[in-house]
Amino acid sequence: MKKTISLIIFMVFLLSCGETPPTGTTITFEPSELKYDSLAGDVCSLVTVIVKKDNIPLGGIKVYISGSFASPRTPARYEFHKNSTCNEPVASPFSLETDDLGTRTFSIYIYSEVNGQPNSFKDTIEARAGDAYAQLPIEVGGEQ
Repeated sequence: MKKTISLIIFMVFLLSCGETPPTGTTITFEPSELKYDSLAGDVCSLVTVIVKKDNIPLGGIKVYISGSFASPRTPARYEFHKNSTCNEPVASPFSLETDDLGTRTFSIYIYSEVNGQPNSFKDTIEARAGDAYAQLPIEVGGEQ
């Protein structure tokens, strides 16, 4: 009886976590890079992650997103948000699940200043799902 209950709990856990994509899946970002020469104020940038296999969208795929300079790093240069309006912050790394079109939009809130100085950095945002991997270069403030 205990084994049956444990198996049921494990199966429910797996089903609630999103699917792992099949081998050969691709992940892309739109836009393919974020670049700002300077910031007059804080910026909310929208980013869409796209998951496909053989050009067919894959819904229900759990994608892990991370960035080296994102919150909760101190000092953070930017923070992730699970929605498109920069009002639902999440710590890096975080996960999201693709919709039926194989996409999911999230936002990146980029600070114009860090510790009283203009924000300036280069980083790479990464997305992973199974063996699929993608990078999104992000640059603020020109030459580093």
